[in-house]
Amino acid sequence: MSCADLLLKQLSLSNLPEIHDHLMRLDDASRSQRFAQRASNEVVAGYTYKLDFVRDMHYGVWEDASEAQQLRAYAHLAMNVGSRIGEIGISVEEPYRRHGVARQLMARAVMHARNRGLLEIMMYFQAYNSDLLALARCLKMQVSVSNGEGMARLRLNPPSPGSYADEVIAGWAEVGPASWVTQTSETGGVTRLVWDVALQRYFTA
Repeated sequence: MSCADLLLKQLSLSNLPEIHDHLMRLDDASRSQRFAQRASNEVVAGYTYKLDFVRDMHYGVWEDASEAQQLRAYAHLAMNVGSRIGEIGISVEEPYRRHGVARQLMARAVMHARNRGLLEIMMYFQAYNSDLLALARCLKMQVSVSNGEGMARLRLNPPSPGSYADEVIAGWAEVGPASWVTQTSETGGVTRLVWDVALQRYFTA
């Protein structure tokens, strides 16, 4: 598996079958990590078909190595506009972990949440989920663990012209040719997608 074969895109209601299939492919341990509890097929299906595509944002990483793209990772950003707090859940299929996929999804969700005026993003996880714990600490989230359950919180900066520009560029990448590059930007030097070589040169410090 090559990172060049992975494409991050915003998801819509039309992608519901792919989200469902991705979650169903998760093994029992991965489902427990994603939902912080044992999740049967019925629980996964019930969650999937209650997803809100108007209020919330959904992002996925697709494998583009074959004619039939498959969703290999998924992030759900649930937004409470009233409290200005978002909650994010991320799932990545086993062969695609430790390639920066979760970090990429988190960065994209943070970008959107910040530009919509949210003050904070929260992420719940099980204490033994070392991958998410490492991700939270890498992103300098405030982490607390109690009774086997963990919570990570990230305070967001107010939106700025730079953060709006970052989201515009990310949007271009999601509809055009894209590759994975290391980008130094106002969003904190995270690894993210850009549109093409010209944009890579212009926006890379």
